[in-house]
Amino acid sequence: AARGELTITDSSESGGGAIVTEADIAIGAMYNSSTVTIDGVSVTAAKEAVYTSNGSTAMINGGTYRVTGSEKGYVLNCKDDNTGTITVNGGTFYDFDPSNNSADGAGTNYVPAGKLVITGEDGGSVTYTVADPVTVTFNADNGEAAREETIAKGSQVTKPADPDKTGHTFDGWYLGEEEYSFDTPVTENITLKAGWTPIVYTITFVVDGE
Repeated sequence: AARGELTITDSSESGGGAIVTEADIAIGAMYNSSTVTIDGVSVTAAKEAVYTSNGSTAMINGGTYRVTGSEKGYVLNCKDDNTGTITVNGGTFYDFDPSNNSADGAGTNYVPAGKLVITGEDGGSVTYTVADPVTVTFNADNGEAAREETIAKGSQVTKPADPDKTGHTFDGWYLGEEEYSFDTPVTENITLKAGWTPIVYTITFVVDGE
């Protein structure tokens, strides 16, 4: 349990820091006005991964969180009198949607406005990943309206179907002057523009009688 201010981060080179316990609660901020900040660790508990009460705050900036006990509570939970606070700025949560859950009443949202919650699947569990959004704009340069796709910062955008343009061959998607690699993590808003090569036709005139 945290008293005062506590920061829990993963400083290992391998990035494999973990808190695993068979106790009901893995990390608790339970004293008056305590603050615990968590980033980059894997947290597993029997009942609740992070718990707050008595005016305390948990600030979650990254990591993974799950509960595995036979009598599961909530991955994140404030005491029932709602005297604690939880804010989720990042991280992945197993079988628990931090933006829409019932831990402190139906529809509880621990995620600030402007964040993106992405649903996935891992080992039979539904995962919810909270991240900053970035926008990828696709400009086909063929008379059609540009298309925008919002993804999590640091993830990869999926390559769309090749566009069409009359009289041209599609050369690929370009970021500035360079052809874009879709294996690249997107860390900021970008615009990808279609590259085109005009199709050259050869016309031969045949004069009758010559």
